[in-house]
Amino acid sequence: MATPQEKAQLLTDDALELIAARFRALGEPSRLKLIRALITGEKSVTQLTEQARLTQANTSRHLQTLTDAGILGRRKEGLNVLYFIADDSILGLCQHVCGAVQRRHATHAATLRPLAGEIVDAQVMGSAGAELAPGRRETAPAASVGAEEFRVNFD
Repeated sequence: MATPQEKAQLLTDDALELIAARFRALGEPSRLKLIRALITGEKSVTQLTEQARLTQANTSRHLQTLTDAGILGRRKEGLNVLYFIADDSILGLCQHVCGAVQRRHATHAATLRPLAGEIVDAQVMGSAGAELAPGRRETAPAASVGAEEFRVNFD
């Protein structure tokens, strides 16, 4: 069985370009909002425009990009065009990436907690009329630093 390194070497330049195009299609937050909206099932352009809070022109443009990439599919029902997730593997990819982002930000949040505590101490000192130490600046309290702010879930 081939190792991941051996498999990567088997990819041609053309294959790598196709893979990069797929990632580019996902590299826009508005497109991720549309995918998120479609997790619960197919929707019309109007429904997607409302849920993603985009203009109809932007929604249509992003839907076209995702459809061209094979991520979404569409079908007509009367006068409406309904979009759906055509490639379910995209949900696994999004979940994997979201988990990695959560872990990364949780690590950063844990690293920043001691610093955030010092900043809060400096704020207390500053508000009590004492001077702040050189190089210290007043910022938001430590409570605002945390991984909870970065939770993303495609379930």
